[in-house]
Amino acid sequence: MNNDRAMNQLGDRIRAWIKDFPVDRPALVIPIYNAHDDLLNCVRSLAANTPDDVPIMLIDDASTDSRIVDSFSDAATRFGRQFGYFRKPTNTGFVGSVNLGFQCADPRDLVMVNSDTTYPPDWLPRLRAAAYSRTTVATATPLTNYG
Repeated sequence: MNNDRAMNQLGDRIRAWIKDFPVDRPALVIPIYNAHDDLLNCVRSLAANTPDDVPIMLIDDASTDSRIVDSFSDAATRFGRQFGYFRKPTNTGFVGSVNLGFQCADPRDLVMVNSDTTYPPDWLPRLRAAAYSRTTVATATPLTNYG
């Protein structure tokens, strides 16, 4: 199977999965490439601090660390129904993973989540409040101590 066809099928799988969530809820996309331990901390914090009706796409950019597939292929069972793990057939880079998330989340708002971050309680309502604070706001970005 060629890569374009495989990517189209992956996009179809993600769109079919995301339909189970309310369209008025934002979607999260986490581009993944290795960094197993950081990703595990990130997913645990999201599971504890994100409503379960918010779809969270774990888009694996063909990680070479086998622990990623082992730990996250059953993410919905292990961390909550809002987690979907999707592995790309080949590595297309960070931007390719984010763009796939944007395409599949449409028409929802999309929150791009770095796999090496952790999230506190009420992080999503506060981010959405900033994004919707004025009609001229196009994006909202949280501050970080490490960026």
